[in-house]
Amino acid sequence: MVMKEAGTVKARATEIRNATGEQKNASGEIMKSVSGVSDLAQVNAAGAQSMIDGSGEIKTVSDILNAKVNECLIPPCVASTRTF
Repeated sequence: MVMKEAGTVKARATEIRNATGEQKNASGEIMKSVSGVSDLAQVNAAGAQSMIDGSGEIKTVSDILNAKVNECLIPPCVASTRTF
């Protein structure tokens, strides 16, 4: 009887050990996934900042070009560029 119970306890202990190992592996996989998501979020944030910087530069160039076009739209410039 004692030997039978000892065998049952040993089997249960093995099951618990195996389940604990599986949980440890699953926790490790979850941590890798969370770390990957964090890394991706940082890359996306850096890309977004680059886009913001680039759009600011585009706006500056656009403002300069717009000012130059407006300079040519005033009557003296328009009159001097017309050919009849």
